[in-house]
Amino acid sequence: MITRTWILKATIEAEDDGAVLSFVSGGHGMAIMPVLTLTGALDSIEITDLGLERPTRRIGYVTSSELASSAVVRALVRELRAAGSAI
Repeated sequence: MITRTWILKATIEAEDDGAVLSFVSGGHGMAIMPVLTLTGALDSIEITDLGLERPTRRIGYVTSSELASSAVVRALVRELRAAGSAI
C-alpha cells in the first residue's frame, strides 16, 4: 500500500459527485475525483491529471449467469474496458 501524504484529509464528505462538481464549478474549493465522474464537466472546471502515481481504484462487476451474456451487460463491460484503456 502506497501512502499518499500529498492528499489532504477531506474537509467535506459528499455522497453525490454532482454536488461536488457544482461546489467546485462555483469556485468554492477543489476535489480529487474519478476520471469517469469528470466526463462532461463544465468548462468552468479546470481538470488536472495527477500523473502516473495518482490514486487508483479497481472496479469489477457481478451479475447472474442468466444476464451475463445479455447485450446490456456486455455493453457495460465493453465501456468499462474502453474507459480503463483511455485513462
